[in-house]
Amino acid sequence: MHVNVIKGVGERYRSIIMEKLEERQLTLEDQCRQSKISPVLATTKNKNGAKSTQGFGSPSGEHWLGNEFIFAITSQRQYSLRIELMDWEGNRAYSQYDRFHIGNEKQNYRLYLKGHSGTAGKQSSLILHGAEFSTKDADNDNCMCKCALMLTGGWWFDACGPSNLNGMFYTAGQNHGKLNGIKWHYFKGPSYSLHSTTMMIRPLDF
Repeated sequence: MHVNVIKGVGERYRSIIMEKLEERQLTLEDQCRQSKISPVLATTKNKNGAKSTQGFGSPSGEHWLGNEFIFAITSQRQYSLRIELMDWEGNRAYSQYDRFHIGNEKQNYRLYLKGHSGTAGKQSSLILHGAEFSTKDADNDNCMCKCALMLTGGWWFDACGPSNLNGMFYTAGQNHGKLNGIKWHYFKGPSYSLHSTTMMIRPLDF
């Protein structure tokens, strides 16, 4: 596994990007010795459950680290989560969570969060009480409508919920009225598809 260390967008954030798997893999301990920060980068493409589990995309563009990697990292110690968002007018906002981890595959990578703050809405656009991860071929949400199919992307939907950072990418001028776009409800509403998003984690004691 090749690991690049780059500067993150957020204040005092750095990110490890796991670029590709190779025959010789670094352990999580090796990664932690190189940097304290690991990214969870949102993507705009609709992927199936296997790719959501193992990750996909390019760190230089659309990228998802992979739920199995996120579970492995966040089960080692306590982490916080920061989500940075940008709309098509160039406005930026963020949501921050004091605690973040996800469950394992048997738990459907259930999301666990605690403590919300930031500029992307007074309310959290992620379900604080926890939601299981759904994809088009693994329906784990609390809605009869199968959110991942309807909203085009794997995410922690609960009952289709107020966010989907793995939704369809729509260009400027085509990004309004899109329920299946890249959504963060309490920042830009339920049908505005965002320009770009980044999810970053760091150890609580960083």
